[in-house]
Amino acid sequence: MTLYTYENSVIRPLGDERVHFALNCMVRGCPQLPNEPFSAEHLDTQLDEATRRFFSEPRNLQVDLAARTVRVSSILDFYKDDFLKRNPTLNAYINRYAPVRLPQGMEI
Repeated sequence: MTLYTYENSVIRPLGDERVHFALNCMVRGCPQLPNEPFSAEHLDTQLDEATRRFFSEPRNLQVDLAARTVRVSSILDFYKDDFLKRNPTLNAYINRYAPVRLPQGMEI
């Protein structure tokens, strides 16, 4: 089984969109690998931390209040359906984890 097949046939069907901030495809724009392995005991906390770390990096989230726009990593476009399963908008999802709150009406 390839890693691609494992991700899309096993991991994504589990329904936790935070995995996209924990998986690394080894290209520059992918999330950074953590310094410690994921464990069942701490997985929820580790996924939260990975997601917060992802949105704290300027390469993944840029907010222009004057232009009322938000630039985000393509990961949110690639897996948009995953993020919208439990969130009404991408902005709402981002606001759960980003270090700054996006005002209403911001355009991604």
